[in-house]
Amino acid sequence: MQVWNWGAIAGFTGALTTLLAGIIALYISSKWRYEKNSEVLSNEAAKILTTIQDFKEKLAQIQSLMMDIEYNGSYKTDVEELKEVARKLRDRSLLFSELITNKKDLVLEITVISYKFYYETRDLGELTTKDIITSPNIRTLVERFVSEIENPRDIIKTYFLYGKIK
Repeated sequence: MQVWNWGAIAGFTGALTTLLAGIIALYISSKWRYEKNSEVLSNEAAKILTTIQDFKEKLAQIQSLMMDIEYNGSYKTDVEELKEVARKLRDRSLLFSELITNKKDLVLEITVISYKFYYETRDLGELTTKDIITSPNIRTLVERFVSEIENPRDIIKTYFLYGKIK
């Protein structure tokens, strides 16, 4: 007849259960961290997309003012507001770059594009109304911005939708 040592079995079972609970907790924690990271990336991407849209709208507003032959006001305030949106876009992009490990060049690309159009708009604002209206650049200002920002915007959209690059 075989005698079972129930105390040893209970101790072994308790230790095994504790180990298993720890492994499950580690797994859940890992999944939660991944999901939280995806959520943070998605939120920051949404902020960048909103700021890109703000930049586009401000650019369109300035373009409209510059194309208005009867407008005799200054564009200085509008151009300064555009500069502030460009700064905001740069700052949001820099924060985003700290969160991602790949696509660091994305920040540089967004910053270069936004400042390129800011400087172009600023320079156009210093021309006379007649020169502005006859300038071929003013007619395509917003379209060129949309075209150039399309690729980085699509990458940011992917982060917004999925929290990572698919």
